Amino acid sequence: SLGGPQAVRQFLSTLSPDLPIAFILAQHIGANHINLLAEQLNRVTPFTVLPGKSGHRLRHKEVILTPADKQISFTEDGYIALQPSPPAAVYSPSIDLVMTEVAEKFGNKAGTIIFSGMGDDGAKGCEAIAEHGGVVWAQDIASCVVSSMPDQARKTGKVSYSANPEELAKHLYEFYGANA
Repeated sequence: SLGGPQAVRQFLSTLSPDLPIAFILAQHIGANHINLLAEQLNRVTPFTVLPGKSGHRLRHKEVILTPADKQISFTEDGYIALQPSPPAAVYSPSIDLVMTEVAEKFGNKAGTIIFSGMGDDGAKGCEAIAEHGGVVWAQDIASCVVSSMPDQARKTGKVSYSANPEELAKHLYEFYGANA
């Protein structure tokens, strides 16, 4: 959503290259812009950024972009499976649906960060992540282009940390070190 790609770029450029984690990025963006976003993000991060494809196994040090026209899910052994988007979905990809899938698959090993954007997509997903024991963070108001998505996430009462994108990346490294 609005301001999200810039925030994600700042976050990914600050990441420590030795974090043994993977990211699923659900971005409200046109289907024909996914490859361009992957190219742009690959220039700034030590992680590998890839459009999501069925049959790809999720690996550490990757950022998987959810397709705008498909719903992402995961097999029991960590492979990506793509299905048609639900016809009633307001947003595509639906951040709520992506986060719920991640919560159900990865449980207390999952976490989420809600970045700048308009609307409330992601608020229900924050609740799903938290209910499965995962961690929920959000970009702070001061660094957002539009703060309604992070604001809606905070209204759930599930957000435990808010900061600018660079501080979120640094905090992730600190959090992982403390909880490894």
